[in-house]
Amino acid sequence: MKTSFSQWSLRPELQAALLDLHFDTPTDVQQQTFQPTLEGHDVMVQSRTGSGKTLAFTLPLLHKMGPRTDGVSVLVILPTRELCMQVAATMKRVGAFVDVRVAAVYGGGSFPDQLRSIKYGAQVVCGTPGRLCEHLDRRTLKLDQCRTVVLDEADEMLNMGFAEELQRIVSQLPAERQTMLFSATLPETVQDLARRSMRDPRVLTIDEALSIPTEIQHVCYETAADQKMSALLNLLHAEAPRRALVFCHTKAETEQLVERLGTDGFSVGLLNGDLPQVVRTRTLQQFRQGDIALLVATDVAARGIDVEGITHVFNMAVPRAIETYVHRVGRTGRAGHFGQAATFVTSRDNRRFKQMLRDAGVRVEVRTVPQPVTVRQNLRTRYLETLGSQPAGAAWKSLASDLLQFLPAEDLIPLLLARDPAARAVLEAGAPVTQVVEARPVQPKQTHPKQMHPKQTHPKQAHPKQTLRRGGETSHEAEMVRLKINLGRRDRLTAASLVKLVCTTGEVAAGVLGVITVDQTCTMFDIRADSATQVRNLLNVLSYKGRQVRVSLGNRY
Repeated sequence: MKTSFSQWSLRPELQAALLDLHFDTPTDVQQQTFQPTLEGHDVMVQSRTGSGKTLAFTLPLLHKMGPRTDGVSVLVILPTRELCMQVAATMKRVGAFVDVRVAAVYGGGSFPDQLRSIKYGAQVVCGTPGRLCEHLDRRTLKLDQCRTVVLDEADEMLNMGFAEELQRIVSQLPAERQTMLFSATLPETVQDLARRSMRDPRVLTIDEALSIPTEIQHVCYETAADQKMSALLNLLHAEAPRRALVFCHTKAETEQLVERLGTDGFSVGLLNGDLPQVVRTRTLQQFRQGDIALLVATDVAARGIDVEGITHVFNMAVPRAIETYVHRVGRTGRAGHFGQAATFVTSRDNRRFKQMLRDAGVRVEVRTVPQPVTVRQNLRTRYLETLGSQPAGAAWKSLASDLLQFLPAEDLIPLLLARDPAARAVLEAGAPVTQVVEARPVQPKQTHPKQMHPKQTHPKQAHPKQTLRRGGETSHEAEMVRLKINLGRRDRLTAASLVKLVCTTGEVAAGVLGVITVDQTCTMFDIRADSATQVRNLLNVLSYKGRQVRVSLGNRY
């Protein structure tokens, strides 16, 4: 039977902290972990991500922490920078009520700043394995007075290859200590770590039901693997989410998607493990402030993200486990607000995805991807609403009256619209996406002769960046010409940076560009014929990273 925090025998200062944080009722993991931790036992806890593990070890450890000392009393080891920052922030808020100082040390952050926070008298240190080992190498972190170590998300740390670092850190700890291990799963690698670092641990398996906010609408879009990116673009144009998270499995996928979204004019940020911490922190801040509307991330990089106002979560592929799905979609539908979780599913993953949600008691709605006609109609409506919400002043009306003296409205308005990137997007957005029919069992082969069926064709999709056959003097698209620029991968040129260079220098919209093929030493790109000369002339007087830019037609310089 669950109790409230007010019934716990906690220090008054910690009760005040819980009231300040608006925590009333403990979760199962907090309830079952509290007493064994207070009694000093080693504990090995199996509990899913997001079950409240941070408070499960924070409350009992701070409750029994003695007067301030010069050394580190508690060490918390975590797999990622974001999770380290999140846990440290929670412990700092609670610890402030009992005068406990907390330091966070993680790769990518300022080493001198982190060192000062340790020397300033931190009793609790939260850190990632790599940065903790770096401090041990430099002898800037001493653990001889540490009495408790917490291994949070142990399975994730081992999956990320930190086994050697964990063993080294644990070896620096006093033999007489308390060890707490938390893990969503308990594979043999985690159990082996427990055998080597713990003494007769209390094993707690917390079987909490997966909790998904009821305000979330779960949607499935059945698409081919090579059409997912176009499907996402159509949805983003059609629904215009105010703030959305897009999850990919790999870092390479995040980079490709961000490049494509940026080319199509979306304000988008990237979050993966290859980014410097200063960039990750700035990107998250921009996302929180609304400076960017879309954040593309991997699961590991997204751990610890807590941003209010996310209306949509998009899964570019079916998550590997229901726990991952719950963790992702839980970023939306908060505080009673609407949220939508959309997943792109191929025929190969269709049944697995639906069964996974069925087992979790989640009802999913299967929808078709909006086609270009729908996308453009929605954009047209929003464009008209935007125009109507910004009444023109007297000066603009006077200019309009003068222009109408030279050209009739039916000729003048199209000319003005052609210069507006938002208006051009209304005409050009959207790509055809074929709905995938759910796979059915293979039928036995027939004995009668095979019948020939006419070959089916599907309309080609024009993407801003594709790998195409090189060579040729003509463009791959109608009303386009092919240009060649003497910059390529050796110059660290990407399709996204080329678009930015052309649009910024040539004063043209991204919509004038077509297919882009980046090679090692040069790049071929299609551009509307009416903009080609202007762009060539402006680019040919530039230098790019110390290299003189040269642009020519086709394959000729």
